Amino acid sequence: MVGEYDRLKERHTVYEQISSAEKVFVTVACASHFMVWEKQRRALQDASLEWLRDRRLKGLTRGELQVDADGKFSSVTGARGER
Repeated sequence: MVGEYDRLKERHTVYEQISSAEKVFVTVACASHFMVWEKQRRALQDASLEWLRDRRLKGLTRGELQVDADGKFSSVTGARGER
């Protein structure tokens, strides 16, 4: 999970280099590197719990999601994910 005000492009490059078959990249609106203390902390907490508990996030084991300013998750247009 990366806040939109963090080094998004650099973080996405690292994500692409990870060879794991199960990985989901999440971009979070209105958040920075300090998301844990910001308004969007709930999205971070909920996503972390879901990933650790279910080994998937919003039904995906691989792909990209985005979180809007209200904390709602959605698929990134054009992203390929496995359900």
